[in-house]
Amino acid sequence: MEIFKLAIVISGLLFLIGLFGLFKKVRLSSPTTVIAKKIFIVLGSILIIAGIIAQFDTYLRGYWTTKSLIWLFIIIASLLFAFGDRQIVTRRWRIFTGLIFYFPSASVLLFFIVPFMGPVLTISIWGRILGDKGDIFYNDNDIRLQRVFKGALGPAGPPNYFKKNGILEFDKGILAVNF
Repeated sequence: MEIFKLAIVISGLLFLIGLFGLFKKVRLSSPTTVIAKKIFIVLGSILIIAGIIAQFDTYLRGYWTTKSLIWLFIIIASLLFAFGDRQIVTRRWRIFTGLIFYFPSASVLLFFIVPFMGPVLTISIWGRILGDKGDIFYNDNDIRLQRVFKGALGPAGPPNYFKKNGILEFDKGILAVNF
C-alpha cells in the first residue's frame, strides 16, 4: 500500500503543476519546446526498444534504468502538454502528450471507480513503474538476484537471476537453489 500512497502523491503533483501551466498560460520558449520534443521522441524510441527486447527476457542494465526512463518520458510529456509552445506542439501532439499527462491521475482514479479490477490494475501498473529496492537481494557488476514483481494478484515468489553483459542484462529465470 506504500506504493499506492506514493503513486497518489506523484500523480497529484504532476496534475497540479500541469493545471497551473494550463490555467496561467505559462509557456516554454520555442527552442526549449523543440529540444523537449526531441528528447521526448528519443525517450519514446528507447522505451519502445526496451519493451520489444523485454519480450525476449533482455532488459536495459540496472534495476532503475527503465523506471527512470519511464518517469522522464511522463514528466517531459506533461511539460510539453502544459507548458509547450502551441505552434510547435500541434493538436496531435497535444492529444498524445495529454493522454500521458492524464495517465497517472486516471490510473489512481481507476483504483476507486472500478470495484475489483481497478485496484488490481492500478497496483500492478504503479508497482512496475515505481519499483521497490527491497526486491533486490544481491547486486554487483556481473549479476543481480531480484524478486520480480508479478502484480497485485499474487506473491512475487523466489528471486530471479539476472546476468549482466554490457548495457543489457538477461533474465536467466528463477534461482534454482535455495538462496
